[in-house]
Amino acid sequence: MTTNQIATKEDFLTNWQPYLVSQEIDFGLVDKKHFNRQRQEVTLFSTEVRAQTFIVVNNLVYKLTQRKEDLEFNIRGQYGIAVKLPFEEEYFRPVPLFQLNTIDQPPVADVTQSINTVSAGTQVDLYSAVATMEAVVDSVPGDDAFNVFLDKQLNQIRHILIVKAREYVRNNNRWHNFESIGGLNMETPERALWGLVSKQIISLRDIVLDLENRQITPTQAMIDEKCGDVEVYTLLLHGLFNKRIVDNAGRLSEAANQAA
Repeated sequence: MTTNQIATKEDFLTNWQPYLVSQEIDFGLVDKKHFNRQRQEVTLFSTEVRAQTFIVVNNLVYKLTQRKEDLEFNIRGQYGIAVKLPFEEEYFRPVPLFQLNTIDQPPVADVTQSINTVSAGTQVDLYSAVATMEAVVDSVPGDDAFNVFLDKQLNQIRHILIVKAREYVRNNNRWHNFESIGGLNMETPERALWGLVSKQIISLRDIVLDLENRQITPTQAMIDEKCGDVEVYTLLLHGLFNKRIVDNAGRLSEAANQAA
């Protein structure tokens, strides 16, 4: 990862910090003179180490990969006991620029790669649509209540997509389940996933019809579940289409190179 791909302190405070707060993640940002440039080591006090600990070095943000219980705090100082750690990849991993990926499992860079990797050398950003929507939430005029709802819903969608990634990924392939279902039913992965999308759409249609015909008002929990399922599965289908486009472009490029 090059330095221009690493989150700056400003990027962390503007983007990562609100996300971590929204996910109720226990974290801390150490922005003190704890880095010894000459010795290339970092001093951390016991009180500074949290479930997720980040440090600022040369205005770039790095994440501590070690758990607090695995560190030996054997140095006594004015502010309590501390530990000195070499500023090396084994202990500190660079935090990528905020792209709505997960940060709740160390190291950040590895989690980002495992979630976004589709196949060797090919990445599809499933979260681009969510990022685009979230980027304009604060700029939408008028209905503040809807803006609050939109912000909450985008966070929920992101969380679900992260959980689904962990559930579905097999051999670094996020689309394993859909490809397997498609193979089992002798259909494309897109059609297999469309079956899940359409199931949720039918459920929503039934709610609308019940509302019209019998004037039954759905519960908040029901609407959150059904609408949320449609949103998530539609984004997954969007990502699967993106993968198909990327794969086809790669095959065309390879064929052209072979013909040349």
